[in-house]
Amino acid sequence: MANLYSKIERYKQFIKFFIEKNSPVCGICAVKLSWKSFFPKLSGYDRDDLTQHHKNHNRANDTIENKCLVHRTCHRQHHRNMQILKNNGSKQITYYCYENRGGKTFKEKYIINAKMI
Repeated sequence: MANLYSKIERYKQFIKFFIEKNSPVCGICAVKLSWKSFFPKLSGYDRDDLTQHHKNHNRANDTIENKCLVHRTCHRQHHRNMQILKNNGSKQITYYCYENRGGKTFKEKYIINAKMI
């Protein structure tokens, strides 16, 4: 059991290093992500607070350029809003994704077909 524990701790340290070094921001709300929000809580039912989002809403496109890290709550809210817009008759939906590159936050515009949602 100690071997598994040490591997998990090594993964945690790698994730902490990655997040501190690259300072990623949530792709939806543009708030800086914290490594503390990634570590799952130990109750067994709680999940970590980060997930990945496909920018063009095409889950078959798994390229690194099409993915961004987001808060789980932001992700759920984003997809709820997209569903509401689709149900209200929108054919194309415009939204923005944020990304931190070299210490600066960039805003990218995405226009997606409502059928993709």
